[in-house]
Amino acid sequence: MAPTRQAALCLAAILAHGQASPDVAFRALRGGCTASYTHNCMGNPVCCDPTTKCYAKDDAVAVCLHSCEPGVHDNDLPQFRTPWTCRL
Repeated sequence: MAPTRQAALCLAAILAHGQASPDVAFRALRGGCTASYTHNCMGNPVCCDPTTKCYAKDDAVAVCLHSCEPGVHDNDLPQFRTPWTCRL
């Protein structure tokens, strides 16, 4: 099976952080992790960047972030400026 673009991005993120254990690299190549903060990790809470975790904004959206504070995030676009739960 050929790696997908997302899997390639996952592997690049892992390698860039020097965290390319065989198990993690294998999951990335299989598309087993969420590529970045621009992707919703709600359905797959394994982040490719090992320095991030999948934090929930609400019941529908979660993203891979280094940290999360509950409440409104000023860096969200105005139309999406609703409180974050920051559930893991």
